[in-house]
Parts: sequence; structure tokens; C-alpha cells
Amino acid sequence: MKRGNLKIFMNLAISRIRQIIPHFNEQALTEKDFWLICEKENIRVVETRLFVDGFYFCDGRRNFIYLNSALRGIFWLENAFHEIAHHFLHTPPRSQRQETEARAIALIAILPRGQLEKLVSEADECSEYAERILHERLEVLSKHGI
Repeated sequence: MKRGNLKIFMNLAISRIRQIIPHFNEQALTEKDFWLICEKENIRVVETRLFVDGFYFCDGRRNFIYLNSALRGIFWLENAFHEIAHHFLHTPPRSQRQETEARAIALIAILPRGQLEKLVSEADECSEYAERILHERLEVLSKHGI
């Protein structure tokens, strides 16, 4: 998919998310926001031991997100929004490009533009994880303008 088409596609997904969570990309989304989206979109969430961090699937009538019960804190939240992104972008995810798109949506959810700009100005104080997230989120901003 060409870069321009991808940006349009991502913006459509973001518009759908904003219908439920109007502050998407304005403030960091929380676990409460995740559960609200799942409720509004009728997504059943199952937390169990998995060999992966999580996955999304739809059986034609029902939507499911499975999350690894070993995940905690920001790792849980990041993966939860990654799987929500698959719900909005592609059912089921089938390619590396789709994984990249879902990753971009998750990064926007946990690190909106305003906080991204603040983090950039305080980059010296970042942990290794924060630096990785910051770098990836800056790539999303650079490539897609969001």
C-alpha cells in the first residue's frame, strides 16, 4: 500500500476510535478507555496464559481479544491497544504491514502527540523502554503525520 493510502486508512481507523474515545491522540488512553472500547464494540476479552502477548479474532459474529495474563502495567496496556487496533483495521491480521499499523495505533494510544513532544524535550531522563517507545512513536509521526 502506498504511503498516502496508508495514511488515509489509518486516519479512518482513528476516526472510528475517536467516535468512542474523543480524546484519542490528545491524552494517553487508559485501561478504562480500553474496557469502554471493548464494551462499545462488543469485544470479549480473555486473559489467559499464552505463548504470545495477545491476539484478536472474529468468528463472524463475535469479536475476541486474548491477552497474556502474565502482562502487567504498560506492557498490558500497549498490547491491549495493539489488539484493539486489529479490530478497527483488519480482521484477522494477516501481514507484517498490518502488524506495523496496529503497532502505530497502540503507540498513539499510549503516547499521544502532546506527550510525545514533552518526552522529546526530556529525552535524557528516559528509560530504555521509554526510549524505544519514543523512537517508534516518532517514526509513526514522521511517516503518517499523526
